[in-house]
Amino acid sequence: MELGKDSAAAGSLLQMEGAVAFLAHKDPRAIALLARARHHFQKNGQVGDAHMTTMLWAMAAALLGERDAALVAGREYLAETDTHSAGWARSWGLWGMGLAELRHGDPRQAVELFHDALRSQWAIGDRWGPVWGVETMAWAAAATADYRRAARLLGAAQRLRRTTGVDLAGLVAFHDAHAEVEQSVRLALGEQVYAAAFAEGTGTREPMRFVLRKPTPRRTSARVRTAWSPPTQER
Repeated sequence: MELGKDSAAAGSLLQMEGAVAFLAHKDPRAIALLARARHHFQKNGQVGDAHMTTMLWAMAAALLGERDAALVAGREYLAETDTHSAGWARSWGLWGMGLAELRHGDPRQAVELFHDALRSQWAIGDRWGPVWGVETMAWAAAATADYRRAARLLGAAQRLRRTTGVDLAGLVAFHDAHAEVEQSVRLALGEQVYAAAFAEGTGTREPMRFVLRKPTPRRTSARVRTAWSPPTQER
């Protein structure tokens, strides 16, 4: 079947192709595919589909794109969430902007954005958002050289994944970023210290209370190109 340029079906196919390219293959071409799908949905007045595609587009731009495109997409997604009355939408916009800041801007700002997103999700009883928010909070902790907290947060994120049944294995973009962070934190702390800190996170009975305790500010570079490059081991 041949699809017209402005058909709703074309938008759905582009969205599916872009989502698979992003999540399963970590293919940067996903950014353009999702941008095209978003345009189709917007042109056809499909507000819900357009909003979900904007979220995927911003995520793909943050993880796979260049700095300028990632920050623009993050800001557009955050601005779009302001038009939605649902609190969950705003929280995901904050999270998306945090992801862009983490990978391409200021990791300290990413920590604040992730914290605000998680606080909002906790307030409305969202169980899905924190699975991703706590994971990326761990990435941000590593990016700001707070390696013990990063290990604890990785543990808390694992606990939340077990509770909700989320598996990162099939989501290559997130799985690979997780693996990079985990390796760098292990190298920074050493196996023994890492294991103890990770166990604190998995063992906490109230992961969200633990996560939302703000850490003591640390001196770190405002810009970190490779967010999880390991330093010397902590002792």
